[in-house]
Amino acid sequence: MALQFEVPSLEGLEESIAALYVAHGDVFRLSVDGLDDGAELKEALRKERELSKDSKARSKALEDANRVAEEARATEKGEYKTLWEREQEEKRGFQAQLEALKQTVSEKDRGILQAELIAEFTNDPARVTAWKGILQEFIKTDENGNANLSQGGVDINRADLVGKLKTMYAFLVDGSKAEGGISQGNKGQGAQASNPFKKGETFNLTKQAELLRDNPELAKSLKAQA
Repeated sequence: MALQFEVPSLEGLEESIAALYVAHGDVFRLSVDGLDDGAELKEALRKERELSKDSKARSKALEDANRVAEEARATEKGEYKTLWEREQEEKRGFQAQLEALKQTVSEKDRGILQAELIAEFTNDPARVTAWKGILQEFIKTDENGNANLSQGGVDINRADLVGKLKTMYAFLVDGSKAEGGISQGNKGQGAQASNPFKKGETFNLTKQAELLRDNPELAKSLKAQA
């Protein structure tokens, strides 16, 4: 039976197993070296968003104050056209800065979600690259730069997606992370059915060509698994 990463209580667990868990808020989590739950990145992302919002407000206030002053001076000199052109140039520069910051925040948010999902499937560095390619189809960014899961414009439940991908790409899932704790080797030949590079009944040149064209990283990983 696979160990749960997080349990609400240590009550009922054998002493040797309970010793593997450490308190984490109101729950207990399995103590694993090298595992990063993304808390620090999420906190940094939150602060960066707050900084972006505060910066935008201050810039807007400064822009309004400068515009009032410029309009007053322009009114005296009759330089309305010059004032308008200058204002448009400043707006374009400010908008470009905001878009660049939004892109940075969006990429970090996508990276955190991607890392959390990959941890559901594997700890093997050789398989991580393949999962990155697979997840590109499902990790999208909304108009506010927030990462979410969807396909064809329809939102996808995270648990449902994880279960679906574990079935589709069982040969890329670590044994301890497979559904029900069944290892890859115990799943039989059905676990390999999606690998068109594997010699035998699953060998398919058409599928190979599609993978090489649409997802070369996954194709490379499947070749190594074949």
